Amino acid sequence: QIRMTATRAGGNKELGEFTAAELEMLAEDEDVEIVPHFAFQEVFFLAGSYGPFQAKMPTSVPLWLALQLKNRQLCSIRLPQWLDKRELDDLADQEDKTRGENLLTIVDFHYQEKAALLFRH
Repeated sequence: QIRMTATRAGGNKELGEFTAAELEMLAEDEDVEIVPHFAFQEVFFLAGSYGPFQAKMPTSVPLWLALQLKNRQLCSIRLPQWLDKRELDDLADQEDKTRGENLLTIVDFHYQEKAALLFRH
């Protein structure tokens, strides 16, 4: 389990502990880019509206919707820039260069969860 703290206008507020499954659920709300294999008008969900969708025209949708469409072979998901091998190699090189300074490179907040979801599906 991971303990998370959020900074708000009133100071720090404890969010509590999250399981790996809960962290994945939070990551699924973040947008990713897809390339639809279909055309369809705007769709409405409780979380918001997405579309309209045009075949072969990239668009952003939440990760949960991208995974559902991909599972039905209705889109392909473009991997985030930070998940590209060259980008990961560059990040590793940057950390190696600053090893003595104990600095870490800034990465996407839910990088572990997003990578796991994208590779699993």
